[in-house]
Amino acid sequence: MSQLLPGTDTPKPDWKTQPLDWVKANPLPSAIGALFLFGALSGGGTNFQVQQQHQQQIQGFEDSSRISLKQDDQLERHAQKGFEIAIERQRRCLVLTTDGKDSYANVVEGLVVRDPITGHPLPPNTAVCDKYGWTALLDQHGAMRNLLQGQASPSVQLTIQPAPTPTAQPTPVPVYVPAISPN
Repeated sequence: MSQLLPGTDTPKPDWKTQPLDWVKANPLPSAIGALFLFGALSGGGTNFQVQQQHQQQIQGFEDSSRISLKQDDQLERHAQKGFEIAIERQRRCLVLTTDGKDSYANVVEGLVVRDPITGHPLPPNTAVCDKYGWTALLDQHGAMRNLLQGQASPSVQLTIQPAPTPTAQPTPVPVYVPAISPN
């Protein structure tokens, strides 16, 4: 049974059958309902967007972490492979010295190694090494290339010490002193 509007013989509109008429007949409840609906839709949307952004940020962080771990793993495998190559070189290398005996020389990128007797560069792909475990292959000009570090010689004791503080040294100045003639 439908209810009548006050002071009229028109039946009160039903929400289910006449929603627009019901909203016109009930402006206050309609406004309150509209505010709730608007708040739910707009606030829910904002929260949803923020939540989506947070989820994307988390996913991006997880992806970059995964990539970083993969790169670290590749670098570690590359370093291990380089170490193994350096050890293999050390088994067949020429140990660099400056005097042929006890004065060891260092492996340095680009330094040309020459035969001490002929003065000619050593042949390409010759493996050279120093007592610190560094190895290199010589290029066609005898220059050290492709440096890799293997194991240091057992006689080498690697200790880390602070660098000495440089002190200013006086610059020697040549002095000309004329001969004194006897009077």
